[in-house]
Amino acid sequence: MIKFTLYKRITHKYRLGWSYEDEWADIGEMKALPVKKDKQILIAPSKLAHLNLCSFIEQTLTQSHCRHEHDCCGCASYYARAVRIARRKYLVDIHVSYNH
Repeated sequence: MIKFTLYKRITHKYRLGWSYEDEWADIGEMKALPVKKDKQILIAPSKLAHLNLCSFIEQTLTQSHCRHEHDCCGCASYYARAVRIARRKYLVDIHVSYNH
């Protein structure tokens, strides 16, 4: 089982390629079960079970490092979509898009 830190994006001053420049708050640590059929199941800590963490999961896992001026650079962007399936479990689907 893999653990990773979940973050909440506080400010939204910068676009996706520069989002690391925004302010982020540490929400807590989540556990990731092994991937099955391109889907990831995440388990939230019991102290966060009362919250719906979908938007925080999507903010943490959606990313791009592209800073090119034009859209034809070929860089990959990752977009996460999270759905709550149980009190502490979330189903996450991550799509990859290439700039062409």
